Amino acid sequence: MPPSRSRPGVSNTRPAGRMRPSKQFYAARNNLPKMPKFCEFRAIGPQFSLFSTQFTVDAESVPVELQMEVVDFQCDTILKQKYTEIGIPDFYKFLSRAHFPKLVDAAARIMSMFGST
Repeated sequence: MPPSRSRPGVSNTRPAGRMRPSKQFYAARNNLPKMPKFCEFRAIGPQFSLFSTQFTVDAESVPVELQMEVVDFQCDTILKQKYTEIGIPDFYKFLSRAHFPKLVDAAARIMSMFGST
């Protein structure tokens, strides 16, 4: 048995109730399909564009069900001013669900991906 390497102030024991992963766990993990990191983000790139550049995004490039709201949204000078004052996350909290229900829902889906940790 190799000699124990201990450092002052560091415990070599595991917390109670914590088990070491089994060989089956490692075998199953290694057999998972290899996926490029962030591939899901590429698939929803247009939604990110709408969320982050809502005043400059081409209305024809967004889903049909959002196009009218995007056009109304982009024509509203008060909203543009408010956006420059408060920034993205707070802006969508300010946005009226009554006037822009689909845009608010789309923004909520994007923001929920980056919840606090």
